[in-house]
Amino acid sequence: MKRLWETLLGRAEPAAELGTAPPTLPAAAAESFALPVTAHASLNAAEVSDQAALIFQEKANNQIPHLLGCMTRLSWQSADFHREFMQFFENHGIAAARLLRMGNNPYFVRGLRSTTNSLGQAIAWLGMSTVVEGALAGAARAIFPAFAGRPPFDYASIFNHSLAVAVATRRIAVTVCNKPATDKTAFTIGLLHDVGLVGIGAVPAAQPALFDAANAQIMNGTRLADEELTRFGFTHSDCGAELAGIWAIPRIIQTVIARHHHPVVDGSDDEMTYIHCLKAAEWICFSMGIGYTDIGPLAKDEYAQSWSWLGLDHGHMAPHLMESITGEIRQMERIGWFTAYSAAAVQQGTET
Repeated sequence: MKRLWETLLGRAEPAAELGTAPPTLPAAAAESFALPVTAHASLNAAEVSDQAALIFQEKANNQIPHLLGCMTRLSWQSADFHREFMQFFENHGIAAARLLRMGNNPYFVRGLRSTTNSLGQAIAWLGMSTVVEGALAGAARAIFPAFAGRPPFDYASIFNHSLAVAVATRRIAVTVCNKPATDKTAFTIGLLHDVGLVGIGAVPAAQPALFDAANAQIMNGTRLADEELTRFGFTHSDCGAELAGIWAIPRIIQTVIARHHHPVVDGSDDEMTYIHCLKAAEWICFSMGIGYTDIGPLAKDEYAQSWSWLGLDHGHMAPHLMESITGEIRQMERIGWFTAYSAAAVQQGTET
């Protein structure tokens, strides 16, 4: 834990300190992956987002984006929410299987002395707050296969990064900023912060420019947002905010998604809090080497600003926070949340 903590304070480069090198492409693969650097002025965020939303509807039978929107708007005490919520798990075996694993895991259910095969019992043991996060993660996971990338820039890696960032963002918001544990805003922001990346990668006309930008980011250690701006004039943050608006996801989430790669200068108290929580979470997950990440060592100063804003550059809270974040993420790894998955398994609900 000390080594990771020193990395986050800037005392070591993440890759060298953790023994996890940033994702790179073999030389032969890089040649086929790379495309000429060209501007794509005909693309714009709104049009790409509209096309992506239609693709997501087709891939997920229109249920998943609708459910994502509902889960971020409705109180889970309402009867309408409970109906849609249970129907989601009944229809999506992958999410249900992972929920059962959580319900049978002592880390998530303290004092567990028996196991269950009942989804209802697992929900009762876990509590609705944890279960809502599981449903959000399952719903988001179902749309990620629309992304047409290739390793290390593929939908499984992007989902793994997004889920880890969701856990870390929620932990930081609750532990450092005193947000209530039942508030799913921070978790949802982390989970969907790169949904625009998935959206752009799902639209055939936008894929060449995006893959070229990703190749440049991976090979050069630059920021993906800068490479995107060079090629098509907007970023995956812009596209993600557009998609969140199409799904009627709360405006605070739209705003943080839109600004998460911009310099944090001003905003409402909530906007500033969630943006800095997200940025700190991204740096933590980059340092842990989980999935594809669209930042690199050159972005250290930008993310150190958020670390400082949250007061994590002094005192004793940070080591405890890091331990809780890594502990939860490792437990989720053990029960399969970060395993590779196929589009066919997602559609059929057959992945275990």
